[in-house]
Amino acid sequence: MSDAPVVTGAMGSRGIETMQLHEILTIHLRIDKPQLLCDPSKMQRSSCEIQGGEFRGERLQGQVLPGGSLYLVPQGDDLVRVSLYYTLFTDHGVNIEVVGEGLLAGHETDRAPLTDSRFTCSKQFSVPSGAHDHLQRNLYVGRVSIKSGDDSLRVSIFQVNDR
Repeated sequence: MSDAPVVTGAMGSRGIETMQLHEILTIHLRIDKPQLLCDPSKMQRSSCEIQGGEFRGERLQGQVLPGGSLYLVPQGDDLVRVSLYYTLFTDHGVNIEVVGEGLLAGHETDRAPLTDSRFTCSKQFSVPSGAHDHLQRNLYVGRVSIKSGDDSLRVSIFQVNDR
């Protein structure tokens, strides 16, 4: 896992502020083929089922439970909203619910859904009180990589640190 700097601040009395991104988790999601919920040429959505997977990070590892979902919702000619919903099951028996929301923009939407693409999304975790409740107290972003002809997504999750 690595730290990667990113400049995201507004001009303050001391200049531009920076934030650091620290990779905390890598997730491999297995998905089925996208199912059209309606006609995408008419700006209608499609979806995939998340069939499982695995994850590994600094503090936790385990399996992705089957039954999650990926939704693709056209927002206009050059924009598709992507929503991911899935559950992580840690090696210690803890369920962690994950929600990711992002946008697939520009040339990525000119191709069929789920071809070679990469997009960034926000991430939110829901966890029971205990060892992993720190996941609910921080801000996270994710980078999702999709490979053409592959039935999986690679999700790298980064914690945003403002110091």
